[in-house]
Amino acid sequence: TLSSIPQTYNSLFLIVSGVTGNTSDSSIRILPNNVNNLVDYFYGRSNTTAGNNSNVPIILDNSATTLRTNANNVCALTFFNYTATASFKPLIASGFLVRSDSVNSAYNLVGTFRSNTAITSLVFDYGGTNTFAGGTVLLYGVK
Repeated sequence: TLSSIPQTYNSLFLIVSGVTGNTSDSSIRILPNNVNNLVDYFYGRSNTTAGNNSNVPIILDNSATTLRTNANNVCALTFFNYTATASFKPLIASGFLVRSDSVNSAYNLVGTFRSNTAITSLVFDYGGTNTFAGGTVLLYGVK
């Protein structure tokens, strides 16, 4: 969990890299303010067709199960206007993951966090009951 995010910037820029899991292959998820049902997004992924997700957390690579032992997973994500209390927060992300079937998967997604509450924390989740074995999260505030 990244908590107590300063409210002094215009956007948040996040880099997630080297994520591996302890117990089983799973999806890498991000929950703004620990809310798992207020994100809508459109995604495009290599090796598959594009699609939509509604009322979900941010699921990197749109629910593709990542190979828990591969540390080449990387994502860059931006939340715009994250302090807004009168509007939703747009987001964009792109990255690369190695899926559990060992297929390389590049992806892009665009969407919104449908809340009029400022983003004050980001919770990272490896498929609910699984746990992280490693990885790095860098968070930058952008003026």
